[in-house]
Amino acid sequence: MQDFLYNDAVHQGISLLGALFVLLAYLGLQIKRLDSESISYTLLNIMGSSLLTYVALRPLNLGFLLAEGIWLTVSLVSLYKLLYKNKTVLTSKGKRFM
Repeated sequence: MQDFLYNDAVHQGISLLGALFVLLAYLGLQIKRLDSESISYTLLNIMGSSLLTYVALRPLNLGFLLAEGIWLTVSLVSLYKLLYKNKTVLTSKGKRFM
């Protein structure tokens, strides 16, 4: 299984999928289809930065790992705040109380 995950084609596919998630979040924000404090926006960033952080590990790319690791950390903190600190979930259509 480990050899499969490091196959170049699979590695590139994971990289492209991660980039797609991050870019979809950014596009949604720019065209006002997503709110920067929505679960959808945050989850897209978490999925994308998780995949890109994984890709940065092999071969090790420290600059990319740092950027994506921080992006992932910030996104996870944002998710935590959305779910637990405010006790509300903000969606692209408005507030929904938990």
